[in-house]
Amino acid sequence: MTYEQALEWLHSTPRFGQAPGLSRIYELTARLGLPQNRFPCVHIAGTNGKGSTSAMTASILQAAGYKTALFTSPYLEDFRERMRINGSLIPKTELAGLADLIRSAGRHMELTEFELVTAIGLTWFAQQGCDIAVLEVGLGGRFDATNIIPPPLAAAITAIALDHTQILGNTVGQIAMEKAGILKSGSRAVLSPNQPAGVEEVIRRVCAERNIPLACPAPLPGPEEHETCTPILWRDRIIRLPLLGNIQRSNAAAALAVVELLREQGWEIPDHAVVQGLESVRWPGRMELFRQRPPVLLDCAHNPDALAQLSQWVRDHFAGRPVSVVMGMLADKDHRAGIQSVAAQCCRFYAAPPPSPRALNPRETAAEAAKAGTAAVACASVEEAVKRALANLEPDGALLVCGSIPLVGEARKLLSTLL
Repeated sequence: MTYEQALEWLHSTPRFGQAPGLSRIYELTARLGLPQNRFPCVHIAGTNGKGSTSAMTASILQAAGYKTALFTSPYLEDFRERMRINGSLIPKTELAGLADLIRSAGRHMELTEFELVTAIGLTWFAQQGCDIAVLEVGLGGRFDATNIIPPPLAAAITAIALDHTQILGNTVGQIAMEKAGILKSGSRAVLSPNQPAGVEEVIRRVCAERNIPLACPAPLPGPEEHETCTPILWRDRIIRLPLLGNIQRSNAAAALAVVELLREQGWEIPDHAVVQGLESVRWPGRMELFRQRPPVLLDCAHNPDALAQLSQWVRDHFAGRPVSVVMGMLADKDHRAGIQSVAAQCCRFYAAPPPSPRALNPRETAAEAAKAGTAAVACASVEEAVKRALANLEPDGALLVCGSIPLVGEARKLLSTLL
């Protein structure tokens, strides 16, 4: 199987199984020799911020000298972003070979794409002899394929908000219970700060029932946010975190709380590795200032809470600038309030269809944006939207590209060639 054939096979499998559960992925990994038992893990769930927190944690561990695996989802530009070791993507030939192996092992099983991708990642990490893996949950937690790991060294839950409500529940309490499914007896837990009302109560109750020590750090203080970084104060020193948005103070607090739990268990992670890891972390497409002149901000915010935070950032940092927006959402997201919130911050709005079969029709996106009193145009493609936005950008203007991850990923590739 070639790399291209492997991707075609993976994408041809169902997105969701007929019934939630871990029995399928357990059976598959048993046929593969239980790769998930061959390295220790940090497990990170949450609605918003889990990717950033995972990236920070992995970057610190790598800076401390550990061979560190990172498993995330979905991907921004390259499918192989989903599994990396010390920052390097899985080679195409290795992914193709593992796809062959897993297809044979899973013959006659009705497996989902995420189960197959998880099995590939876990098997690769085991084969490569990783010291530790940081695993980002794909969806929820309790029935997520990554949850087949033994009790992790630490499990972290980042900001909870309403998303995937048709699967996880209609309240933050219900969603928190699903995320709490990664909390296993014999582990230690971290809860990111600034949670909605009721979330901490749910997590504390689950931890008490399972005898899991819980750390609840406060957001990290620091000077006012800079246009290219978020300065945070840690142990009397300023760390220039190259990720934007005040939410990163909470995400960094969670990552550092995980580091403290690892230190308590004998892992050697010196302070200089913490500083180096945080200052060198990269997480493209998430509050990413892609260009400074003209300012181009990319953000994969795609649920109401994340879009509200993005809108506040634009109000605070692009005040007085004419802002143009390229935005596209998936139809199965709660999109109305988020589109209007973003549109209210801009002078021109270009609606585009994300490259996904679940894309919201750009005419519907533009219609929602127009309700905020913004001039909105429906475009036939991401390329058309980006080119029109750049062509009409004011001399002192800024460009914001936001919405679904596939849209931001495609726009990022285009902008690399156009700017």
